[in-house]
Amino acid sequence: MLSAEQKGQVIIKVKELVAQINELYNVDMAVPKVQFSLKGRAAGIADSSSWVVNFNEGLLVDNWDRYMEDTIPHEVAHLAKAHIYGYERKGKFHSPHGYYWKEIMRKLGYEPTRCHDMDTSKVANHKTKFVYECPTCKKLIPLGPHRHKKIQQGSRYFHSKCGRENPLQYVGCAGKVSNNKATVMFQTKSTPKKQESKKMKEPRPGTKIAHALLIYREMRKTTNNRQDIISAIANSMQIDRHRAAGYYQNCKKREES
Repeated sequence: MLSAEQKGQVIIKVKELVAQINELYNVDMAVPKVQFSLKGRAAGIADSSSWVVNFNEGLLVDNWDRYMEDTIPHEVAHLAKAHIYGYERKGKFHSPHGYYWKEIMRKLGYEPTRCHDMDTSKVANHKTKFVYECPTCKKLIPLGPHRHKKIQQGSRYFHSKCGRENPLQYVGCAGKVSNNKATVMFQTKSTPKKQESKKMKEPRPGTKIAHALLIYREMRKTTNNRQDIISAIANSMQIDRHRAAGYYQNCKKREES
């Protein structure tokens, strides 16, 4: 759990960001109310209707630096976008993580990343999973309590890729676990394995992706930290972090294929 001092530091960080935004954009944005009651996998949310930023205390306590350099600016930037550019406007520039939000993040000095990659195993609020099997392809499909109850009451569910001839068949209850774990618990030798994807070809030497892949592989020998690897790619290739993040995803996909 966060101490009172840590909560105070978060509030100070929010106030500093608001002051920076007011100076950069010459506006009079109010400091939002800061809460620490968010549950589940989400790191934080910003509610412009009630002018609140809410953070996940369970994640914050284990990812302090990430919150200070990413999550807190991320959520405050959402409120800033609403205050500066309007609340109800639509279009790609006004989407939650669109041009205006990214612009604010960059002006504040932070990388505009949409989603976090923090370990949520400690805070995940799993619902009970009921595993069903498609009679046609034998794929195991975990369903939540709501759909399981509807099936018990007579509803029929089907595997979308196999048509509507054979409804899903109940296999067993996996308990409060993730979808992946629920599937693994009921896998049998008779369940056909997915065809292994072909390994992506090595990029042509001298290309930018080849350069990025070399850096990625060297960094992975010592760290799995996404931000550190992106920084190394950006510095070595002399590009901005946004482009470096794209190369990072490309390299990760190649290595996992």
